[in-house]
Amino acid sequence: MPPLEDAFPDVWLTTRPIRPAEDSYIAPTKVLEAAVKIILGLIAVLAGLVIVVVIGIVAAIAIPKFASTKEKAYLAAVKSDLRTFVSAQDSYFGEHGTYGTSTDLETAELFHSAPNVQIVSTNGNATGYSATASHADLRDETCGVFVGDATRPHPSVTTKGEVGCW
Repeated sequence: MPPLEDAFPDVWLTTRPIRPAEDSYIAPTKVLEAAVKIILGLIAVLAGLVIVVVIGIVAAIAIPKFASTKEKAYLAAVKSDLRTFVSAQDSYFGEHGTYGTSTDLETAELFHSAPNVQIVSTNGNATGYSATASHADLRDETCGVFVGDATRPHPSVTTKGEVGCW
């Protein structure tokens, strides 16, 4: 029987350095390229997070301002409807010789309030009227107007024919 060294010459007493197989060897430049890709990926994720935080800050500032703008628009609608109501009352007085209630004006098709605006005029007579108006989406704002000898709808409404809010 031949000796084992002769049967397996590559295994026994080789003078070549042992090196991993070619397919498992990774060159140092490839390791560096992989590290750069990972770092660039982390930078991209951090940039995305910064953008999300900035958008959140802008939204936190803008949303309350938008809500305030909506409330101002609702209040403007109430005031505008009351001014239109005063003009409609003048027309009604010219036709009937007396001021009417909000129901009288709607029946005569002289006035229709904007959506969600409610106007109440209860004491229309030959000498004057008072009216109050509110918007369904405004909690704490009511406006009013009075003309002639009618009682003021609120102490803050001091001038006849001018809309006041409280």
